[in-house]
Amino acid sequence: MMKKVFDIWLKTNQSIFSVNQIVIDEIKSVEGTLNPSSTVYHSSISCLGQISVWDDGQMYVEIVEIESGKSIYREHFKINEDTDFKKLLGDYIQKMGTKP
Repeated sequence: MMKKVFDIWLKTNQSIFSVNQIVIDEIKSVEGTLNPSSTVYHSSISCLGQISVWDDGQMYVEIVEIESGKSIYREHFKINEDTDFKKLLGDYIQKMGTKP
């Protein structure tokens, strides 16, 4: 259920990423399992990022700095239908959009 909630939010809020110079490179969806998921892959001028959401409410986000290859942000969240994704992903969006 949370996968669908996130998919809908992402579809209607893609501009949050684009105005911060973050490109959505790919969206992968895994269906037909006990815990379906969606993963969104992003890139910016200095970072690569991903947001993964599973139907059971798990969310994982990570940012890797392109130049060094080091992970500069990594978080796990438990989300529900009332989650404010814009607020929850604020640090992710800010760090992804930061220019070197």
